[in-house]
Amino acid sequence: DIEQLQYTKAVVLESLRLYPPAPMTSRSLERDLDIDGHVIPGKTHINIPIWSVHRDERNFPFPEHFLPKRWVERVVPDDSGKDSNENSITWTDRTGARDRDRYVEQECTSPEDVPPANLDAFCAFSGGARSCPGRKIAVQESVTVLAYLLRNFSFEALDGYEINPIQASFIQRPEDDLPMNISLRRR
Repeated sequence: DIEQLQYTKAVVLESLRLYPPAPMTSRSLERDLDIDGHVIPGKTHINIPIWSVHRDERNFPFPEHFLPKRWVERVVPDDSGKDSNENSITWTDRTGARDRDRYVEQECTSPEDVPPANLDAFCAFSGGARSCPGRKIAVQESVTVLAYLLRNFSFEALDGYEINPIQASFIQRPEDDLPMNISLRRR
């Protein structure tokens, strides 16, 4: 059940935040746009730097950190007589307005107290009327495939490896195709 894979979904979303497939998109304004008193005339062609929006500390504190907890929080079972173990820990979405409102006035001083993801600034699938119509299915498929792969295989990055994305036409990709060691999990 994909609803039980909340942490896996958080990993997918945080990966898309750090490494959006399309690092930029563009639009032509149909009418004038007023942003804090600055008017951009209609018919202006604008670029939206998705990469920069996702790595702006005002949108995502500690933007260079991989923090799936931006998207979910751990729910620890109560001790009501049941045996508590790691398998009974669940995760729940924390991106709702109620969760974000708790952090509006709170200063984020470490990755441990990072607020919920800013959905208004998450634009890996673009946004508005021209956003990706396949967003929901793309996320569901990514979660399903990742869960299957992690259940059956172990992935280990090579020592010292750091990802270096490059622009390849409209999308970006790793410069060196993500070298890693992959092994079958023993059950």
